[in-house]
Amino acid sequence: IPGYGLEGEMSVVELRERLALLKENQRRKEEEKRDQIIQGKRMKSQELQKTVEQISLCRAAMGRSAALRWEEKKALAAAPAAPSQDERVQQLRRRISERAAERSRQAALLHVSAPRAARPKPRAQLEAQHWLELERSRERRLQALQQGGSGPGPARR
Repeated sequence: IPGYGLEGEMSVVELRERLALLKENQRRKEEEKRDQIIQGKRMKSQELQKTVEQISLCRAAMGRSAALRWEEKKALAAAPAAPSQDERVQQLRRRISERAAERSRQAALLHVSAPRAARPKPRAQLEAQHWLELERSRERRLQALQQGGSGPGPARR
């Protein structure tokens, strides 16, 4: 029987209190969720900031090392190369160049052009040979089919 509180009915005041509690719980959960989202964004932002700092440090180090290499190269280029006037060194260099020239002459003598048969054929000739081979294979297939059908090639159903 409605209205008499016998079957677990709630009064309007109790309903309003429960509704207020439910709304408060929902609001608290939403705030917690917002806080978690904000905290996650802060963490990601910090990670990104760290990676940006790391990249900038690496770039700065690379720039410094490149500048040092450039300075070393510049210093080496600016320093006059001390030509060795030692007679023995000059003689050894001359010998090396003579031997290199002798090797190149020997290689030129040994280098003989490839025989005519080993040279690659022109493209037109290769294409003509390809078509001839195709024509021959078709003729063989036709003869095999005419003689009994048990010839090379896939069996047709």
